[in-house]
Amino acid sequence: MASVKLAILTLTICSVTGTDLPTVRVQQGTLQGTYFQTVWGKECLAFLGIPYAKPPVADLRFRAPQPPESWEGIYNATVERDWCPQRHVMANTYVGSEDCLFLNIYTHKLPENASDLKAAMVWIHGGAFKLGTGSSAMYGPDHFLEEDIVVVTIQYRIGILGFLSLPEAGIPGNNGMKDQVMALRWVQKNIAKFGGDPNRVTIFGQSAGGASAHFHLLSPMSSDLFYGAISQSGSALAPWAYAEPEAVSKAAFEFGKNVGCETNNATELHHCLLRQPETSLVDEASMKVQFVPTRESSSESGEENFLTEHPKNIISAGKFQDVPFVTGTILYESAFFLGPTHADEL
Repeated sequence: MASVKLAILTLTICSVTGTDLPTVRVQQGTLQGTYFQTVWGKECLAFLGIPYAKPPVADLRFRAPQPPESWEGIYNATVERDWCPQRHVMANTYVGSEDCLFLNIYTHKLPENASDLKAAMVWIHGGAFKLGTGSSAMYGPDHFLEEDIVVVTIQYRIGILGFLSLPEAGIPGNNGMKDQVMALRWVQKNIAKFGGDPNRVTIFGQSAGGASAHFHLLSPMSSDLFYGAISQSGSALAPWAYAEPEAVSKAAFEFGKNVGCETNNATELHHCLLRQPETSLVDEASMKVQFVPTRESSSESGEENFLTEHPKNIISAGKFQDVPFVTGTILYESAFFLGPTHADEL
């Protein structure tokens, strides 16, 4: 019987002075990263907690992501930032902050010239669209850095904060997917500064991240943002990965009733949800209601639409990106939930 072990890889940050740390100039300003050693002792560079969008807080809650703001001076990219709000999958405690639209970049070295570029891989975490993080505590880059590539991990809004849909209130939905698009656009504009080739970007993910990678093949918003995709145990056709607009809207009103926002009016519901603390939204969402990608109608808010048809209709009509695509399943996915006793029986 196979033994299943969960390997959690974390970064071993090297001790160096601030003047020795690597810096990179991106469109928003200058980043200062750090050096680290992989579990096999290979020295690499990490640029952590890079903002790829404005913080989706206050009036930007439930709105499509906005372009990131520039900064003066040097941005500290030596530490990872907050997860998006959620119930921690193992500790069952609240973690995170709504200011969570960050990405991490890991590379062997900075490019010496414009032609010194490597393939890049962008990881989209799973978690049923209501859990997960791009943190190295969950998804360390060590294995991938054994190859000559640049690795990017991203975070995106999840749960009701990422997938509320109230078209009548100007909230078309899919903001978590639009966060991913914003991150991919940032990568296209800036990855060459870290040694990554924008023409050789592969997106990949597991579970909801795998479904996300598949969704990007079907969305016009994601056109030309990557050259290949890998879906691990996830598909846009999975029943848990997509819901019709009526179902998502119904879930929103049911959710509102449970957090003191009972109403039959979409605008009133939206305004009430804006006033709720993020902790109550996460607690209620984690317990009862599932918010996932949906089909959008033409948006009166002026936002781009991520998905305007059912995934199966897009595929049947051949209206998807014609790029290399690999899909499959993960044999022991979520086996760590079983604990050591049952894992030994697999």
